[in-house]
Amino acid sequence: MLETGTGRGPAPGCGARSRRAAIAAVAAVAALLGLAGCNAGKPIVPPNEGFAIKVNLLCTTCDDFLDCKRDAAPPPPTAPGARAPRLIYRLKEKSFWQQIATIGDYLFQAFRQKRTDERPLAIYRDDGLRRSIEQVPTRAFIDAAAGTITLPDGVIDMRSGAWLDVRGERLGACQALVRRDGYALVRQFLGLAPAAAAATEPGPAATPAAAPSVTAEGAR
Repeated sequence: MLETGTGRGPAPGCGARSRRAAIAAVAAVAALLGLAGCNAGKPIVPPNEGFAIKVNLLCTTCDDFLDCKRDAAPPPPTAPGARAPRLIYRLKEKSFWQQIATIGDYLFQAFRQKRTDERPLAIYRDDGLRRSIEQVPTRAFIDAAAGTITLPDGVIDMRSGAWLDVRGERLGACQALVRRDGYALVRQFLGLAPAAAAATEPGPAATPAAAPSVTAEGAR
């Protein structure tokens, strides 16, 4: 006959071992994600010395800002408060689960160096009077071996910075912004920082001759 009520629970210590294993797994994942962070002291992977635009394919938490200008750019609007037109491509950091998926890129670097990557993309447009932010569903494709960044509306040559349309014809040139400047630009687009146009508009406060009079008034 089968006895009832005699089922045994987990052996003593099993729960503690499971918790320790889970903590160790989480710590390992956190350590690998930490390696993927933006560290100025880490070498860029793959090496791309001489490139005008450098993107670290192993930095999954980095934002890269590409400031692109047309060769035959139209003059800025003459309306009061108008700004110089700008077009910024933002290669955004990856999501948490995308970062988890790239752990293998670190583990296999000794055998197979990463050459391509895909990044979420946003386009910041400023026509001088209006700003817009476009969250693009299509990702930017980076091919470090070919030295190109493929966008929905064109291609950027990482070696020279040339900006090409989908037919390969030159539109202009792009340069990578310092991340600090890129984030400052994002704050301006979101209305969280004053626009830079006020600093470039001519006026009494911006002229060198006006400074002594202001100082003199303040001293009285």
